[in-house]
Amino acid sequence: MLFILTLSEDTIKTYELKETIITSSAIKDAPVSYTQINENEISKLYTFMDVPSILSRTPSLFFYSDAGNGLNYTYIRIRGFSDKYISVLINDIPTNDIESGDIYWIDYPDILSSSNYIQIQKGIGYAPYGISAIGGVINLVGFKFSQTPKISLFSGYGSYNTFRFTAEYSSSNIYAKFSKMKTDGYREKSWSDLYSYYIALRRSSENSITTLVFHGGNEYTHLAYEGIDTITLKNNRRYNPLSFDDETDLFFRPHYELHQENFFGNLYVKNILYAIIGDGRFRQKRDGTWSEYFYELWNDPIAQQTEFNLVRERWVKEGDYGYIPRILYTSDKFEFSLGANFIYHTSEHYGLILWADSLPSCCREPNRKYYYYNLDKIVLNPFIQTNLKPIEKLKIFLTYLHSYNQSRFYNYYPRGIEYKVSYSFPSPRIGISYNLNDNLSIFINSGINSREPGTREIYDAQYPYWNDPKYDFENCSNNICSNPRKKPENVRMFELGTRYTKDEFKFALNTYYMNFKDALVFGGKVIDGIPILTNAGLVEYKGVEFEINVPIYKFLRLYSSFAYNNNKYIEFKGEDWNGPFDYSGNVVAGYPNYLFYLSFEANYKGLDFIFEERGVGKQYIDPANKFTIEPYFISNVIINYSFKNISLKLGIYNLFNKLYNQFGYVEDGEPLFIPASERNYFIGLGLNF
Repeated sequence: MLFILTLSEDTIKTYELKETIITSSAIKDAPVSYTQINENEISKLYTFMDVPSILSRTPSLFFYSDAGNGLNYTYIRIRGFSDKYISVLINDIPTNDIESGDIYWIDYPDILSSSNYIQIQKGIGYAPYGISAIGGVINLVGFKFSQTPKISLFSGYGSYNTFRFTAEYSSSNIYAKFSKMKTDGYREKSWSDLYSYYIALRRSSENSITTLVFHGGNEYTHLAYEGIDTITLKNNRRYNPLSFDDETDLFFRPHYELHQENFFGNLYVKNILYAIIGDGRFRQKRDGTWSEYFYELWNDPIAQQTEFNLVRERWVKEGDYGYIPRILYTSDKFEFSLGANFIYHTSEHYGLILWADSLPSCCREPNRKYYYYNLDKIVLNPFIQTNLKPIEKLKIFLTYLHSYNQSRFYNYYPRGIEYKVSYSFPSPRIGISYNLNDNLSIFINSGINSREPGTREIYDAQYPYWNDPKYDFENCSNNICSNPRKKPENVRMFELGTRYTKDEFKFALNTYYMNFKDALVFGGKVIDGIPILTNAGLVEYKGVEFEINVPIYKFLRLYSSFAYNNNKYIEFKGEDWNGPFDYSGNVVAGYPNYLFYLSFEANYKGLDFIFEERGVGKQYIDPANKFTIEPYFISNVIINYSFKNISLKLGIYNLFNKLYNQFGYVEDGEPLFIPASERNYFIGLGLNF
């Protein structure tokens, strides 16, 4: 990483450091496929959508949103791997949910306004902290200090009553932001009501930097995660099956961060202390039987037949407390880094019945809890990294990471079981980079990694009536369970690539192969007639990725990316409700076979015009490969105009008003789809002082 510290009017001290998430100053020769989006690009492209929309220009990165217009819950997939396989860092701090691995972008509204840059590494990457990365690593860095104090205001409005207001102040040692965002969403009842804040305070001396960061956001959202069938798509494509007015999600997840950096000649020492506190719930209207919700009536034959309607809430109160130390030594011939990632996670989960149209006489107390449990988790990831430079043009990157984590599940009502489970696995990685000349380099890298099952993959305690622990553990005695049936997933990766850089012209091409064993899937096994989530077979992910940036003329620029994959189930056999199946040889579901992005940018006297074209290839939405989403191309236009201290922004999305579906899945043999929004716009006004 390149640190430039302003120490006095005539003294500037520069440190070139090889960060784990390699920044633009050092990544030129790194043996990893990556894309970096800098602050200027973010500012031009960002209007109101969540982070995944900006990231989708990256080769092999696919996104979709529940609401259809880029807000509400949004999801990403890299090379075919979903969110829980992608390590997301904010300011080098692990941000994924530590129990599931999922990343909830909606908890970070308007984080793009505070981002200096975003870097995306594909595959295992070289980040030794965070969750076990398999699909990729994403790091957002948000230290937007400026040498000259300034105030920025932005307000915008768009289709579906989308609104954004952002107020920022920045100086050499202070950055502060507040924002408010709202939208009705494209789909019916898919609104979001969001606010966020971001405060960073910095103190610099000759040999150190101390930075305090506080950021967070409150999200209040109507849920819209269910798809619709083909008939409904024709009649009312905006329909949301979750039609209960208060089918909502409410969550607040603030970050508290202390970054301490010290410089001692060739030695760099960095320590990060942080806390991430989560508190929230989602509310649902459902139907069921008395036996499902009242432990006292599990074996009552009348209760098993008595149906009722209810409104329930599921709550989680959690905290992640972490420490990331790192020491880095640099010299002309090598760089050596040693560090670790320590996390202590604690959480309380419970489900409440808020309302019901009928209740048994035994169980009529207000806000009755129908389940609750606690989970503690400890994560320890020590690592060592070396960058050797045996000759001038050759660099050899060596990383060894050892992942250890232990989870303790206890205080569980109604089943009363407990378990303690530990996972420990190595993750060695090696990469070689060779500069053929000052502009052209080639690289190879290889590594292995593993991912432990998520908490609800080990045992889903939120459905106590249906989930007998004997299906999930090999041993359960006296309510103490051990040896989960789900085992860690394992990946081996090989990558070969080349880069060419000359001034503003940039070109990158790489190919990859990923051997993914023991993937957790539904229907891998049946126990007592129940399909179980289990480890099944072998999946291969392989493809090619391409990226180019071409300055056509002094005010014209073309950027394009393309990715093609041939992801297949090599061995995928098992049983489900319908009996035995064999999906071996089929295409991996839920990911397009190619992704294309093209942007043409023209700048002239304060006017910036960007035309985007996005292409998404054919998607199979089920492992049987019976149902598909056909390829589609979408055009967008973004216009920025600046005059003195005033700026205007206009975004027109889905310019040609194409009707298409972003994502789909199969439920009870029927294909269901998540539709995307039709043509929509957003216009905004900015003031800078």
